[in-house]
This record gives sequence, C-alpha cells and structure tokens, in this order.
Amino acid sequence: MAGSAGGRRVAALVAASATAGGYILLAGGVASADPVSFTSTCNVYEYPGIQQSDAQVNSNVTVTAPATVAPGAQVTYRVQPGSMTVPTGGHASRSVVDWTRMKYDLDIPAGTTFVGAQIVSGTGSNVSGTASVTQVDDNGTPSAAGAHLRISGGNQTADSNSGGGNGPSISKNSAGGLTANAGSAFQLPAVDVTVTAGAAGTKIVPMLRVADGNSGAYNSPKNYLTFLQQEKDVFSVAYWERENCSPRNNSSAALNAGGQGLATIDVVAPNAQTSTTVTAPGTATTGTAVPLSAYVAPAPTGGTVQFMDGATALGAPVTVGAGGTSSLSQAFTTAGAHQITAVYSGATGFGGSTSPAVTVTVSAGTGGTGGGTGGNGGTGGTGGTGGTGGTGGTGGTGSAGLSLPFGSSK
Repeated sequence: MAGSAGGRRVAALVAASATAGGYILLAGGVASADPVSFTSTCNVYEYPGIQQSDAQVNSNVTVTAPATVAPGAQVTYRVQPGSMTVPTGGHASRSVVDWTRMKYDLDIPAGTTFVGAQIVSGTGSNVSGTASVTQVDDNGTPSAAGAHLRISGGNQTADSNSGGGNGPSISKNSAGGLTANAGSAFQLPAVDVTVTAGAAGTKIVPMLRVADGNSGAYNSPKNYLTFLQQEKDVFSVAYWERENCSPRNNSSAALNAGGQGLATIDVVAPNAQTSTTVTAPGTATTGTAVPLSAYVAPAPTGGTVQFMDGATALGAPVTVGAGGTSSLSQAFTTAGAHQITAVYSGATGFGGSTSPAVTVTVSAGTGGTGGGTGGNGGTGGTGGTGGTGGTGGTGGTGSAGLSLPFGSSK
C-alpha cells in the first residue's frame, strides 16, 4: 500500500504540464527514460457466450524521473504508456470494431505520500473519449485513500459477466470511456505523478498495478489493463470480448519486466554544506618551499583539496585527512603577489566549497657573497733586495714591500 492516507486526494483532470501546475521535477540526473518493453497476456471472456481464451498485447512503458530526491521533498515523475495496436481480426472469424472502456492502472509507490496527478496534454494519440486520471481504491472506486491511479475515460470500465469490472461504472456489452478503433496503433496519454518522499535510505519505485490482492495474477478485473473488444460477425451481430491483461509471457508465467519496478528514485539526505579556509605565509622567496594548509568544516569523510595559485593548480589534489585538514609544500618560481585558494571536491554527504584567497608575496632570492680581503705583503730583509709580496685572496689584491739601501730615495 502507498504511504499515508491523509496525504492523498482524488486527482482532477487538467490539461497542463506538471511544472505548469506547480509540481517540481527535481534535478539530480534521470532515474530512467528508456522504455520497458513487455508482453501482457489477457484472459478473453466472450459475451454473449461462455467461451474463454487467451490473447497477447505487446507494449512498453516509459518512466521519466530524477535519480534522487531529498527526504520529505516532493518529486514528480512521468509515466508514459507505450503504443498498442488494435487487431482487425477477432475470434471465430469475426471482425474487430474497437477496444473500448479501457483502463490503465498504476500503483502509488509504497512509502510515499500521494500529492497529485494529472494527464499530460498532447501525449496520447488515436484514442477517442476524454482521458482522466483518478485515485482509486482496490475496488476501483474513487478514494482519497486509494493506493492506485487509473487512466480511463471517466472510470468507465469493462464488466466480465459475473466477474465484475473493478469500478462503479461497468458494462459487458456497451461502449464507453476511452476507445481505439480496429487496426489503429494508439497511445494512452502520459500522467505526471507527484509524491512526497519518505525517509533517507528508502526508494521510490513506480510500478504498474500489480501489488494489491490478485491485481498481479492472471485474469483479474484488478489487472492493470482491461477493456472490451467489440466484434461483429458476418450478420453484424455484436459480440463483446472482455480482456483482463497482466504483464506475463503466458497464462502460467510469472510477472515479467512490466510487473517489476519501472524506475528507482533514491531518497538521500542532502549534502552537508561545507566551508574551506586556506592558510599560507604572507611572504616567501623564490625557490624556497613554504607550507600551504587547508581546513574543511565540518570535517568530511572523504574528498580532496586542490590548492590553486589563481587559475593554476599547485600539485595534485590532496586527500582530506582526519579533522578536515590538508597540506602541501610549495616552492614558488616567480616573484610577485600570488593569490592562493583551496578547493574542496565534496564527497558523499558533503558539498564542495572554495576558500577565500590569501596573498603570498614572493620576492626574488639574492646572489652569492664576494671574495675576502687580500693579504699583506712580506717585510724586506736588511740591506738586501725586497721580497715579492704574497698574492691577495679572491676579490682583492695584496700590496708588495721593497727594501732600499740606506740613504737611497725611491
């Protein structure tokens, strides 16, 4: 059964899109947008008469929905029945006139609260009658506590002689509701369904009606697809073939893909909002490594930090460690002002964030130190010729001394 009865209401027919009606298709990817193809096996009960047989209908259904939704949030998904073809040849060499009193039932997903549903204008073709979507109970009666949605023409459905017709307006031998002519490929209109999601960790699974009682069994007026096939013989005598169709490959087979989940919307808690700060020294010298560090709050359980110099990445992303910290040793190669930021990638349950920039002013390094002072020259011997002074060290020249005879002048 679908979620709380208090949150349900009977959906009125409107000819507008879901977004125009105030319902929201949430972001987060698409859960499914590919048609699910399957065979339905139908029990055929003839009126007038008591003959029964089987028939098969090949079709598909497409559910378009976001991949995720937050707990307690409203989400809208679309169910589009696929094309079906009305045959021209009936039973016992009779000619088919049409399919009439068609109904197409959906289950409201378990664990949700039903908000509303509406027919999507312009999505049906080759069907006469005014399509409506109605919230119904297990007996097909309109109810704000019902667990099913019914696409039909005013809830006019087929009666299977003594088998019932799962609705308050049934007939076994008259046309009504939605009708498609013999030989036509037709499509019932899409319906947009809005529900409120349950708790985090649950799933919203749109399905055809197969969950209640024997709705998923072979040959039940509760089957998701039922209708009357009107036929005429060569004398124009009318016959009415009631068909109860369930998604299975034959009368004894289990439910096939049409009786399984058509899409899955995961209910996930929204990511925690994070903030990132970066610290760095105010000054640095080219060629000398300095520490850069980042702090992410609240401390996430995963993700990386990419340090940035303006638009240039500094090194590889750094895994966020315990306490939400990350660090990088960085040597700048150019002088000037460098705007440093830290970008946190985000992780499951944590949103990404970028720090405000801090400025590191980098100056160029100085050259090597020059040579020492040259040494003093040696002292000349008495009366002799002065010796040659020593050579100065690198960066300076030594001075030479000379001894002259007494009384001589230079």
